[in-house]
Amino acid sequence: LHMRPAGRNSIYVCTNISCSLNGAHELFATFQEQAGADPEFEVRSFECLGACDIAPMASVNDQYVGPIEVAEVPTLLQQLRDGEEPLPEKQISRRASVDPNARRGAS
Repeated sequence: LHMRPAGRNSIYVCTNISCSLNGAHELFATFQEQAGADPEFEVRSFECLGACDIAPMASVNDQYVGPIEVAEVPTLLQQLRDGEEPLPEKQISRRASVDPNARRGAS
């Protein structure tokens, strides 16, 4: 439920224990610093997104992305501003496995 207008790009940074232990609070602060004043973005913390294996992670326009490094925040935000997919190589839906080290076609 939104009590005020929300930006067209939603970024929900998971701040539960797995993500928190892997730097989620710094990640969330960086998103807030770099996008918080831009009306195109809605940046929020979220208690748990259920993707602990890719911590720290965020739901970006309903797409799970992670692990996200603080240094990648400017790239991710610019991709959204340009109408591009955010960090496509880190989107969980594009992985053959939730294990980012899994090889395609391995038995």
